[in-house]
Amino acid sequence: MCKKIQIVALALFALQFANGQIKKTEDFNIVKPDYTTQSNFSHLQIIDSRKDTANYGIVQKGAFNKRALVQPKIPIAVQLDSIFHLLKANADATPQDTLVLQLRDMKFAEITESFKETGYFYLRANAYHKKGQTYSEVNSTDLIETVNAMDVTQKNYKNASRIINDFMGKAMSSKASPDRTFTVEQIVNMDKIEKQAIPLYAAEKLTDGIYVGYFGFKDQIPNYTDFKVERNKKGDVRGVKFLDHNGKYSSIGSDRMYAFVENGVPYIATEYGFYKLIKREDDYFYTGRVRVAGDGAAIVAASIMFGIIGGIVTSHNLETVEIMIDHITGATVTQTSMK
Repeated sequence: MCKKIQIVALALFALQFANGQIKKTEDFNIVKPDYTTQSNFSHLQIIDSRKDTANYGIVQKGAFNKRALVQPKIPIAVQLDSIFHLLKANADATPQDTLVLQLRDMKFAEITESFKETGYFYLRANAYHKKGQTYSEVNSTDLIETVNAMDVTQKNYKNASRIINDFMGKAMSSKASPDRTFTVEQIVNMDKIEKQAIPLYAAEKLTDGIYVGYFGFKDQIPNYTDFKVERNKKGDVRGVKFLDHNGKYSSIGSDRMYAFVENGVPYIATEYGFYKLIKREDDYFYTGRVRVAGDGAAIVAASIMFGIIGGIVTSHNLETVEIMIDHITGATVTQTSMK
């Protein structure tokens, strides 16, 4: 059974609007590491290529769990530079090379469930060895980690600090890959570079078939190529069948597949049906329904990607939204409400 990565951003407005709705802010300081490492670098350069450099997500504060925007008082680049120097065990004998840390996404989220709170931290980052105008990849990360507590914010911050420190420490002590070199222009446009190597994005025509998971869809390797699509009188997809090992066509539910391609046209499978994927500006989008509810997965995703606003947490309405596919994970990221 296919379990799609549910980082589904259900926020219906841009963060600029959220900033006008959520007045409270909460500081974030990276906890200092309690260890050092042998560094191959003497200098650190930060490239912040996040789509929204002011958005660090949302935490909950106080007895009534009022939402607060995470806003570091000390710029994150300054904090990272401090961590870099604290981690260096060989400060006097470090090679005169530069480590470049690229922040691609970094956000907090918190939800309340019964008698506990769950905190989430999301980090997508790359590290490079800079020599002249060449940047060789050292390592990368793309993860979400969770922690639980009665009041989870500080525990979440501590766990996030560990993730950041460990990523930095590993990058400092690692060697660059000679097969992964880039210019600064390519780094800033890393999403486009990655998509050029993904068949789903690079192929002129997609391969017909049923794809159980995103990674098969991404690589254009279908699980079933002999299949039938059933439609209603309006032409909407109402079901998909595949040829099973008994030579019969069996139905496959939308919860057991990620997508299918028919006559070169891709469709994504969701809880609310099948929707045609449209490629626009090197990304895949679809317009479909999501439930704006108080469930954990939805709230987590909304907080991580954009931030939760107003009554969205407690609403149980179905909304029609435009949704983008994340090219690395296949997660669905809500872009805007279609109201």
